[in-house]
Parts: sequence; structure tokens; C-alpha cells
Amino acid sequence: MEDLLLKGEYLKQQLQKGLNNIFEAQRAVAGKKIDRTEKAKKSRSGQLMASILNPDYKLTSFAGGVNGLITYPLEIRFRDMKHLGNWRIYNKQIWRILYKETFANMRFEFSEWLRTQMVKDLQQALQQ
Repeated sequence: MEDLLLKGEYLKQQLQKGLNNIFEAQRAVAGKKIDRTEKAKKSRSGQLMASILNPDYKLTSFAGGVNGLITYPLEIRFRDMKHLGNWRIYNKQIWRILYKETFANMRFEFSEWLRTQMVKDLQQALQQ
């Protein structure tokens, strides 16, 4: 059971890093595009930028896995369509960062993470 809890914690940490990278990339894209397009048109609302600056998500780890919930405004999906600007703010960031980088890291870096986690736990136990 302990190994499943460790695996769940590892997955949660890796997903947290991946989501932070996605949000940073989306902030960069939105910052450039909104400066050029939306401000010139006097944007109707700042809902898209507000949701990117303060993302609403929750990750919960359990024995051997992670549940995640991310809330985006619908507008973000439509910004990826060519006739509405082709921003590449949603699909490109999610697929590139989450599927190509984060999931690959999860697969190949678990043993290294486990080694460092065990060293930390042993040092903490010995100090007490």
C-alpha cells in the first residue's frame, strides 16, 4: 500500500509541474495575442486572460493514481480555430507539454525520484 501512495504522490508532483508549464506557455501566447488584437478592439471581457492568470484546477492523489480537474472558459477552445485567430493556446500547449514531455518524464524518471525521496525520508527519520 505504501508503494501505491508513493506512486500517487509522484504522479501528482509530475502533473503539477506539467500543468505549471502549460499555464506559463498559455500566458505567454495570450499576452502577445491579446495585446495585439483584443485591446485594439476594446475587449468585451477579460475572462480569458483572468482564467489564464489565475487557473482553476485541482489535483488529488490516491493510491497509485491522480485525479485532476481543470476549468477553462469555452472561449479558449475557439481561439485555436483558424477563422478566429489560430492562437494555438489550448491544443498545441496541452498536447506538446502534457503528452510529449510530462508523460514521458513520468515514465522514465520515477526510479530517480524514488531514490531522492527515500534519501529525504531517511534523513528526516535520522534527524528525529
